[in-house]
Amino acid sequence: MDPKSIDFSQPISVLLKDTTRQVHGNVENSPGARALVNGTLSRDGYIKYMFMLWHLYDALESALDQHSLQPTLAPSYNPAILRRCDAISSDISHLLSSPPSFLTSPKEWQTHPLYTSTFVPSLPTSLSQYTARLRALSHSSDPTPLLAHSYVRYLGDLSGGQCIRRVLKRTYGLQDNSMSFYEFRKLGGEVGEAGVGDMRKLKEWFKAVMDEGVGDDVTKKRKIVEEVQLAFRFNGALLDALVPNSPNTIVLPHHPHPHSSYGAIKRSRPSPLTILGWLLSFSEILQRETKEVPGPTWTIDKYVVV
Repeated sequence: MDPKSIDFSQPISVLLKDTTRQVHGNVENSPGARALVNGTLSRDGYIKYMFMLWHLYDALESALDQHSLQPTLAPSYNPAILRRCDAISSDISHLLSSPPSFLTSPKEWQTHPLYTSTFVPSLPTSLSQYTARLRALSHSSDPTPLLAHSYVRYLGDLSGGQCIRRVLKRTYGLQDNSMSFYEFRKLGGEVGEAGVGDMRKLKEWFKAVMDEGVGDDVTKKRKIVEEVQLAFRFNGALLDALVPNSPNTIVLPHHPHPHSSYGAIKRSRPSPLTILGWLLSFSEILQRETKEVPGPTWTIDKYVVV
């Protein structure tokens, strides 16, 4: 979407939804996303994906912790409900040992051969670029764009991540104790795991507090709207990395300002469909019906994505 055509008088939650429509409509299915959604990714491949997610959330949530009082980020800062890092580590521990034994912390499961064979001595390129970007934002004078990464990740987990959960359970025969990453607590401290209705409330809450934090500040809106394009591409590159010989390098802008233009944010080849494209749309199509909708659509199984 051309930045000149964007109506920045709209709330940031509306802007993010509208400005990512083109990403959904213009990209292709990536092999990594298809493998995960269709259940054709190997069990070891899924565990490696969880390794990557742990590093991603470790960087993101450390940054959010650091800036928990920053006016833009503070309203959406709720680690009691949103934090994923510890749950991912627990899932990895269960996935690597049956029954779980000594692999109870990142320092321990990171000694497992499946981890060391791929993530030692250095992280995969796509992952190292993603975490470096998050840390750079964390150490910048204005960490506001971190909100774009929170939006892509947490709303994705609350939406289509729940569909992925069912696919994983069916494909790999996973038990609930190895899928805690997909579980959320209810708003307001209510006891019990959040159900579909509770997650819908969580998504509405998150959008509302994003709007509260950003307010009418157009400069902040521009930065977040631009950063969300990069966030999608980083997540797509992680999925590409699950498939051998798939290019997964993100080319960052060649100018000093990280938010100068959409055109400077590109990949080493045309961007494939990231799984986040349909994850963020899932909240609108819980009916699981294939029906006619305005604009470009494609069908994954029986879920219609706009």
